[in-house]
Amino acid sequence: MSGLNKRTVIAAVMAVMMVYGTGCVESDKEQKAAVSDQQTAVKDQEAAVQEQEAAVIIYTEEELGLRKVTLYTEESVVPDRGVYSAEDPGTSQTVERAFDNSPPVIPHGISDFLPVTRENNMCIGCHMPDVAEDMGAVAIPKSHLVNLRTGEDLKGELSGSRFNCLLCHAPQAEIPPLVKNSFQGGFRDETGRSRSNLMETLNEGASIE
Repeated sequence: MSGLNKRTVIAAVMAVMMVYGTGCVESDKEQKAAVSDQQTAVKDQEAAVQEQEAAVIIYTEEELGLRKVTLYTEESVVPDRGVYSAEDPGTSQTVERAFDNSPPVIPHGISDFLPVTRENNMCIGCHMPDVAEDMGAVAIPKSHLVNLRTGEDLKGELSGSRFNCLLCHAPQAEIPPLVKNSFQGGFRDETGRSRSNLMETLNEGASIE
């Protein structure tokens, strides 16, 4: 092989080595960049997990309930019985109904009226329609003077299924609410805040044969 050919071969080999070396360098840079991106992604995921864990609120058993004491013993449980109204009937202020045709609450004391039975119901002494106005009481509505099963008008007599007033009408006590209540009742008109029209609206939307 001539000297010229040898120099040519050597130059070609060196050129190939340089190109290969450059490619290796570029490949190494790309690999390092990929590894760096992966590491960054892992760190971002770890940070996201830490944020989620920090946002999780852990409650104890005592905090989960409304009474805020241990669930395994009654020794420290003292129920708040509240203070019920002791005002005499006729002297108390009536309370606005919660919503249209809701049972009105009892604004006066009832301790002297208990127990309420079919044979001894002192509520009707003031609330029956024929005496309510003179007694300054809210009159029992028509829905209580009708047999709702048959539709029979009881001619001013209280339906036998309505004798226990306390099934629907509750006395009121001053007790702080355990849970905030933002409920707002709706009324068709202003009279619904203090009067019932259930018999006029009971069958609305129903087909009666």
